Amino acid sequence: MSAWSFYISTLVVYFGVDLLSGVALNLQYGYAGVVNLAFIVFQAFGAYIAAATTLGPDTGAGAFQKYIFGAHLPFPLPLVLATLGGAALAGV
Repeated sequence: MSAWSFYISTLVVYFGVDLLSGVALNLQYGYAGVVNLAFIVFQAFGAYIAAATTLGPDTGAGAFQKYIFGAHLPFPLPLVLATLGGAALAGV
């Protein structure tokens, strides 16, 4: 994959996530009149769990970053864990 195609695909993914978030918030506040600021917290918590379970440990020379889980899980598992983490936070 070239650098440009990776860049464009990353922008498309970010645009899709922001579009879904905007539509969801528009449905909640625009039509129902419910101010739901916790929606952003659940989304950020799920994104953090997905990133922390995907990145793996930092093994570079002079590395100073530490990840909480240090896991390098295959594709569907971080999304499942992020969904379960957001649901658990919402349950609290």
